[in-house]
Amino acid sequence: MGFPTYDQVRLAPWKQLKSSIFPISDSIADTSVLAGRFSTKNVAGDAILLDSTYAYGELWELRTRVTSWTGIGDSFKAFYFRSEAGVASGGKGLRTAEFYAIANATFSIDNLQAAYFEAGMKASGTQTIKNVNAAEFSLAPYGGTGAITITNYWDCILLTPSGVSSRIDATNAAKINGIHLLARDGDGGSTKLGDGILFENDSAQSGTRTLTNGINIAIGCTTGIKLAGACTTGISLSGASTNSIVVSGATQKGIGVTMAALAVGDNYSGVRVAVTGAAPHNEYGMAAYFDTTITGTTAGHCYGVGSWINTATTPVLTAGHIIVPFEGGVYTGEAQASARIVFAGQYQAILNGAPASLHAWRLNTTQTTTALIAAANTGSVGYVAGAGTSGTQLGYIPLADIVGVNSGNPVYVRVYATAT
Repeated sequence: MGFPTYDQVRLAPWKQLKSSIFPISDSIADTSVLAGRFSTKNVAGDAILLDSTYAYGELWELRTRVTSWTGIGDSFKAFYFRSEAGVASGGKGLRTAEFYAIANATFSIDNLQAAYFEAGMKASGTQTIKNVNAAEFSLAPYGGTGAITITNYWDCILLTPSGVSSRIDATNAAKINGIHLLARDGDGGSTKLGDGILFENDSAQSGTRTLTNGINIAIGCTTGIKLAGACTTGISLSGASTNSIVVSGATQKGIGVTMAALAVGDNYSGVRVAVTGAAPHNEYGMAAYFDTTITGTTAGHCYGVGSWINTATTPVLTAGHIIVPFEGGVYTGEAQASARIVFAGQYQAILNGAPASLHAWRLNTTQTTTALIAAANTGSVGYVAGAGTSGTQLGYIPLADIVGVNSGNPVYVRVYATAT
């Protein structure tokens, strides 16, 4: 395949492509070719009209087949385009190629693509292929001297969904995607693929790169990250990190988890955290730590952590089962004879001065409490049968401040030196 000669460009529009070559470096006095420029119909460029007599699906069809690498070397390119800026280019732009697909009519169209790239394996038999890429985009500052200043951004790929927004309503605008990865399975094998997006260092290079942000979404979103497909693990963070998730902006919910139908069983939770410490020393909280800072005057009650179990109108809480908003404890697989274990919890009030009132718990029920403690066995509360009252009385402990009882003052329990 060559380029059309002077005589050939004067043929019928779609018959101009013949096998002949001429030097494109010279100026040719013709209305179709000028100083190496190739354009359809005239120098300015005009559309070739493909009528019913045109019987092909392509305008240019170029095919090559490598039968020997002896003269070619290690790499072959069917096309090689290169454009350079050889003069000062401030305020200018340089593009090696542009591809446009324009639906320039009032008719409907099913598929509109500016370019299509495919790397396919067609040969029969066993094939071993090291790397397959339908397209590669490389951002490569070449050699030279002096520092390079980037005033805006450098992108390997810049995607700009654009157009006249007034022509597209909100429903249709929501169908415009920056990147759309469409998984296809032609033979019905339903094979699991690798990564939807993979960013890694090139092992063939001597150095390694790191990223400031793995994913940076700098515009407003209804949902920042949405996982709509069935996942074994929604998000996996396996690399070393100082903070796996950081929420620093103003938000109504730092992390919101809403599950419409939680599966039945002990292995299912809205949020589950499991950590392992080989020789831990942690006085904040190994599995989880919550810290709230108040910077102004409170406008109402404030709770650091809340947990509720709610019921709708039809569920029934069956007899003999415990319903509890918090559950926790200490489990050891072996004896811990020297350990001091507090399994219910540690609550601290480190204050700079005495408040109006100070309490370890506050209880609020709409029904009368059966007992403050429900013990599964006598040892759970240290109960000893047959204790007397002859022990030395040491004093009392304020047990409860009950609204409507004792004029708002606490009620007390006496304590003794022995249980006899």
